[in-house]
Parts: sequence; structure tokens; C-alpha cells
Amino acid sequence: MLSLSEVVFAIINFYLIIVCVCCHPTPGLLCYGPLPGVQYKYSYKSETIMNNNDYREPTGFGVDSQITVENIWQDSSGYLLSVVIDSCQFKSRTGAKFADGNQIKDWNHPLFAYIDSTGDVKQVVIHQSEVITASNLKKSLLEHLRSKAPEKTSYEWIRDGLTISKKSLNTNTDYKSILSPDVSDEWQTSAQLASDHPIVESANGWQNVTLQSRIYSFAHSKLYNSFTLKLLSEAKSSREKITANSISDVIKSLGETYIHTEPILRPEMETCHNCQSLQNIVKENENSIKGESIASIPMTISYLKLIDRVRSAGPGASKEDIIKLLKAYKKKKDVVSSILDILAGARTEQSLAAALEYLNLQKSEDLDFGERFLVQLAASVMTASQMESISSATVSADEVIEEILKQTKTKWKNEKLKQTAFLILATLLRAHVFDPKKTDCRVVLLHAIGNTGLIRDGVYQSIKKYSLTSGKRESIAAMKALRECLQLSGSNDKLTPRLRSLLLRVVYDPEQETTSRVIAAELISIYLNDEKTAKELIKHLPTFGNNELATIIWNRAFSSAPLIPTAHHNWHLHSTTLNGSSASFTRVMGGTKSTNASYRILMELLNKGKLLKESAFDVELSSPNGYSQHLITVGMFARGLQSFAGDSEAETPTNEVEEEQTMAGMSLRIMNIQLRPFTFFTGTGELMGHVWSGTASEPTTVFQGNFLLADYWSTHPLINGLIVEQSLRGILSLDLSGEIQISLWNRNSHSVVHTKGSLLFQGSQTVLTSDHKTSASKQFSFGGNTQLDFITDLDFYSSPFKMCMQIDRPEFTFRHNTRKYERVNSENLHKRIHRRIFSIP
Repeated sequence: MLSLSEVVFAIINFYLIIVCVCCHPTPGLLCYGPLPGVQYKYSYKSETIMNNNDYREPTGFGVDSQITVENIWQDSSGYLLSVVIDSCQFKSRTGAKFADGNQIKDWNHPLFAYIDSTGDVKQVVIHQSEVITASNLKKSLLEHLRSKAPEKTSYEWIRDGLTISKKSLNTNTDYKSILSPDVSDEWQTSAQLASDHPIVESANGWQNVTLQSRIYSFAHSKLYNSFTLKLLSEAKSSREKITANSISDVIKSLGETYIHTEPILRPEMETCHNCQSLQNIVKENENSIKGESIASIPMTISYLKLIDRVRSAGPGASKEDIIKLLKAYKKKKDVVSSILDILAGARTEQSLAAALEYLNLQKSEDLDFGERFLVQLAASVMTASQMESISSATVSADEVIEEILKQTKTKWKNEKLKQTAFLILATLLRAHVFDPKKTDCRVVLLHAIGNTGLIRDGVYQSIKKYSLTSGKRESIAAMKALRECLQLSGSNDKLTPRLRSLLLRVVYDPEQETTSRVIAAELISIYLNDEKTAKELIKHLPTFGNNELATIIWNRAFSSAPLIPTAHHNWHLHSTTLNGSSASFTRVMGGTKSTNASYRILMELLNKGKLLKESAFDVELSSPNGYSQHLITVGMFARGLQSFAGDSEAETPTNEVEEEQTMAGMSLRIMNIQLRPFTFFTGTGELMGHVWSGTASEPTTVFQGNFLLADYWSTHPLINGLIVEQSLRGILSLDLSGEIQISLWNRNSHSVVHTKGSLLFQGSQTVLTSDHKTSASKQFSFGGNTQLDFITDLDFYSSPFKMCMQIDRPEFTFRHNTRKYERVNSENLHKRIHRRIFSIP
């Protein structure tokens, strides 16, 4: 039997429950939202700072605001929250010497958010005149006021009593390109709940967002962001009770001036105040984009500046205006070429349409303009495909492919230009091959297979066919295509057995072109991962009867292979077989802690006479973790010259072996994009004509262009409701020329391939607001210009011929600049610039 005190206690508890039910008709609401009929006034302060690792001279600003939150309607599924900014002020950052901004009084349109019982924001409605910064501040507050853990989340959520802790660490691990940036985002928040109902009384948090170049880690920007949220007061609401039956009725009652929007933060749309027209900016930069400025820092700066201007779509950036601009410079072909480079790099709908209409590729006879534009366009698309995010102003790869395909369906006046278009399509499509009849076309399209980078069954069968049963030129092109595909896609269990069979057939077949056999040996050492096969091949090198071939196979494929340690110390093998003059080696030109720039030389000679058969000069960037980025390969080839050197390969060919035509030329691969080969001469008659006339005895341009190496752009939400725009763009301005002098009297020759280049990267973190007088930005840039001369001297007075190859590079000046900009309620930017210059011998 209960005591009197226990009965009294039970009655009191029952009475309290009845009182609570009468006061709060929907008790479930207490579990997931603020009390209805109560206005909660908060102080919401934040500061955003951008800086370097040294934390000196930061740039940024603060935001102080007071915000009122109220639950204005509820049902059994959720409630409608009203969020109003009572006042807001942009303030100078801590330590700054300039004044704060004025109080903003017109950001007073309420934001309405329908939040369900789990705490998820299901609908957000804002006034149609709401500015983006005000909307974002309110949306960020919704996250800080959340008191229930989401069912699915990408960050850590911990509740301990009345304390809620959230934290996250994200880094991009995508290594499609070492030219793309490293981006990291780390943040942490803590919130304290009220003891009587689930409303946040206070909260605070911090966030670090870092943008850093992968190839030069000292070039970076670090953003630090913090906020505090504090409940100032609770007051009874004077708002009339809403009696609608559903959330849709409530939102409808707000009127047509309120529109739905996404709960996520939206980036500011940067407007161009008092912008110059594109035509005026081109005129200002005309001297920097002339042909004589190619491969210089002024060219790279102007290129990136003009790309920004084209993408901003301001005055003069329409298709019609761009065509007028090109026609205005029609007599200055070098300037037109640079403008076309910029249009290809910008890759907007208007710039692409204008360039294609101006060039009129199908009817054009100007090979230089058309080829240069198509190569720049392919480089721009391929660069963008390797970046995690790009500007929404640019057209997609699919749109570019569709436009080029449309162009190739009609008859072209210049067949070589059409071949280049197919090469570019292959780069974009990664799958485009058919069987033309002419050798030149077959070689070009085999290079196109290499551009595709994917080994599908049909592609593999085409490579196999051309490498085993076609002419020597096709065989070499097929093996090079196979190498490019394996470099991009790799091998697999299904492909490896077929790959082994093909490579062994090629490398052991004496009728195969020696260059093809070298590539086959290289692929055996890299992709088969078979020590027995590798040892067997080295064992048979003396049976090849060609010491130059054996030497280049050893140097190219096995000299650094750890699988065969005994072969490195086999004196007899090296003295009797691996004693040719052919060579392959790699040297580092310079580097940083994160990246090295290196060049590689390949030189294959004829076995008799030691006449150069094929050479290649590669330049690439590589990182310690094994990733690399190809920049340029310059290849020289000569065919059918065996009779001049007295080589046994010059014997009368059998019916099965195609007689090789006398010819020489150059191949060029830029940013993993194979260009159409350049033929110097075909036939001995044409060769002698060039010798007597002194063709190319003066420096002759082979290729010029501006290549977009990096094109990263993204918007990143901050925990205080602002957005940071991050970008990294890089450009390589390239000038490739050559010259050769041949003396039949002295029987010698001297040739030089000049490679001049200018490299520039620009990165930035920028925070904009709806008040264009308040913003902050941290920018960095680095780069320099250099020159490499590939010099070859040949003495063919007597056999064996003597050859000397040299690489000459002058001192390299490297620049690293940092710029910081900030302003608070001012038209004037506060600027600080730091410049660093390094000399690399």
C-alpha cells in the first residue's frame, strides 16, 4: 500500500504533465525544434583571413550580424523556421588599419526553411530580391542550429550530453595530373544546447582551406575562417498565428515575391564594373602577344589576362565582336595566331564559334593557323579533363567533339589540315580508328590510336595488324601507339598473354624495323613483369647480329632494371654486344622538393656506318611518388639511308619486305598530343635539292603556340556562410625552331633544334560579397623562361661516321610572386606584393 507522501508525489507529477500538454499542444516539437511563438535573437560573428605559412601580412575581413530566428508554423512532420538579419556590418580584420564598413539595414527579408523531424532542411524559400551573401549567412546558421545528427553525413558528429561536436578533414587524392593543385579542407565546430529544450545557446568553430601547387609547394594560399554564435535573448513573438493546413499552403501564402532555392550556399556572381572592352584590352597587350614575344613572360601574363576577359563575357566577348576583332588584325598574322590561342584556351561557346567561323577549316588553305588552333583546343580540353573542377563558362569536351565532328563530315581543301583534325578528334574521343589506303594517313591514324590512350579489342587488333604485317613506318607508328596506350591505361590479366605474344614476335623478328624491336623490348621490361622472359631476351641479344640494336635495347629497357643484376656485371656481354654507339639516358634540369624537370635523349644509329636513324628529345615533369607530366617530345627520323652508310640492311629486299623510301622528318608530341609528322624530304632528288639550296640553313620556325597546362576553378563553401573561389591556371608558351648546315665538300653537317619556353602558373583564393566594395584575395604566381638547344654534329667523311650530340641550356631565372588584396566598404584596394627571384644554373 502506497504511503501518503508517494500518493502526493504522483498527483503532482500528473498535474505537471497536464500543464505541459496544455501549454505545448504538439509535444513532439520539443524534440526537434525551437519553441513556437518565441523569437530567438543571436549574435553571429565571423572572420576570414588568407595568408602564407609564415602568417605575415594577412588579408581578409570580418562580418558582425544579429539574426532573429522563429518557429512560425508546425505540423506533425516538421516546422517552418523564419530567419531574419536584423543588422549586419563588414568589419576590418584584426590588426588592420582601415575603417569598418557601414551598418547594412536592407538585408531584412526573411528566409523560410521547412525542417522535418529528423533535422533535415527540406525546403528553403527566399525573397526574389535577396542578395546572395545575406541568403548564404542565413543558410549557414541553419546548420549551426541543428540539434539532431543527420542519418547520412560526410563528417564526424558527436553528441555528449548538451554538447555537439562536428569535424571534418578532406583532401583531394585525385592524381590525374601533377599540374592540378592540392586542396585540403579541415574544420571543427562545437555547439552548446539549452537544458530545457533543444535549441543552440552558443556555438563556435574554425576552418582551414589550403590551395597549393603540386609542382612547387611554396606557391600556396591558406584561408583561416572562424565564427562565434551566441543566443542574446528570447522574447514572445508578436506575429499572428498561421492557420494553414500544410506547408505548401504556408509557402503559397507568402506571395509570388518568394521563390524556392537550394539549401546549399551559392557563389557570388562577380560583376565587371567599368570593364574595358575585349578589343581595348587586346590593344593594350598587343606588343606582348606579337610573334616576337612568344615564349616570354609578357606573353604568358597577357594570355592568362585575356583568357579571363573572354570567359567573363563582358563587352566585346560575343561571337560577332570576336570575329570583328580577328578581322581588324588580319594583316598582323602573329597577333591573330595569339588571339586564336587565347580563344582555344578560353573555350567558351562564343570564342569557339567565332574561331571556327573565322578559320573556316574546310575551305582554308592556311595550314599553320588551322593546325595551331586545333592543337591548342585539344590541349585545353585535355587539361580541363585532368582537373577536378573547371569554370562553368567553358564548353564541355562533348561539345567540342561534336563541333569538330561536324566539321570533318564535309570535304576539306587541305588534306593535311583534315589529318590534324582527326588526330585531335582521337585525342578527344579516345576511340577513333579506321583503315585508310595511303601510308601517310595510316601513320597519322596510328598516332591517333596512341592519342586515344585506351586499348579496346578492336584497337589492339589494329595495332597488332599494323605492327606485324604492314610497312616499316606503320610498324613503328603502331608500336608507339601501343606504348602510349599502355602508359595511359596500363595492362591487365586479360591483355597480358596477348601482349606477351605480340611483343616477343616483334622483338625477335629480324625482318621487323629495329625501332619497333626497341619499343617491344622496352614494353617487355615495363609491363610483362617476367624475369624469365627478360633474361632470355638479354641472353639472345648477341644473336641479333646488330650491336647498335642490342646496345639501345639494353640502355632503353634493361640498364636500370633490378630484375637482372647479373647482366649489369657481364663483362663479355658488354664488350662484345652492348658496345654500340646508340644511347638512351635521362638527366635532371632542375627541380623543387615536390617536382623535377628532366629531359631524356634517345639516339638509335644504323649498325653499319653509324648514321643516325632515329632520335628523340623528351622533356617532362615528375614527382617523387612516381607521377609525371609529359611536356614535349621532339623526334627526328631518317629512313632509307642505309645505302649511304653501307649498312647490310640496304641489301635488296625480299618480296615480303617493303623497300623503304628515302626520307627524313620530325615528329612532335606536346602535352601527350601527337601532331602530324613533318616531312623534310622524300627521295634522294629532293634531298640533294635541299642540300644545294641550303634549305633551313637559317633558324626556321617549326611550331609556336601557347598551351594551357592547368585550368582549375572551384567554389568552396565556408562554415561562416561565405564562399571562397579557388583557381590555378598554368601556361606554356613554346617556340620550336631548327637549322641545319650541310657541307658536301667537307662531308659534315651541323644542326640545332632550338626549344624556347616560358612557363607561368597563377593561383588564387578569393572571397567576394554582395557588396562589391568588400572583398579579399590572396594570389600567387611562379614561373620563368628558358631555352634548350639540341645540337648534333655529324662527320660522314669516312665510315664509320662520327656523331656528337649536345644539350645546351643557359641559366634559368625563376620568379615567385605573392599578391594580397583587401577592401572593406571601399572602392580602393589595399595591395601588398612580394617578389622573389632565383637563379638556377
